[in-house]
Amino acid sequence: MSLSLDALKKLIPGYSGHLEMEKRREDDRLTRAFLSRRLRECKSELDTKLRQLMETNPLQGMAEGDKIRKNILHIQTRLESAVEGYSSWFDQRVVDEAILKKVSDTDSSLVGLVDRLHQAISTQGKNGMDIGVVESILMQLQQRVDRRHEILHGDG
Repeated sequence: MSLSLDALKKLIPGYSGHLEMEKRREDDRLTRAFLSRRLRECKSELDTKLRQLMETNPLQGMAEGDKIRKNILHIQTRLESAVEGYSSWFDQRVVDEAILKKVSDTDSSLVGLVDRLHQAISTQGKNGMDIGVVESILMQLQQRVDRRHEILHGDG
């Protein structure tokens, strides 16, 4: 009787769990890469809006825009360098299913918030984008990134 490679892998104790963790790790990496890419798009859209604002009110555009850009960049950097949502096969730190679910839920909320941020920056009103809304979304994003960190480091 001939066994397939997949069937042989399933016979190795712990290996199927390892494959599941590797899949979660890759999903986590792809989610963070997606978020980072979307945040870059937000910064690009912000730059366009700020150029328009600076034509009419240079001082306001520089001050508000710089603060928002720094906040977006800070969140983007934290996501790019974040701990992956699982532990490796030989790692001493084990992340259980409940923790992985919390990380997944937090990542989903991050995607929604980044979409809202992009929409808030892109919105064309008579006064341009609503800085208060943008700053509120950035604060929520920062809180969710903090929450993700707490979950993965055993604080949450």
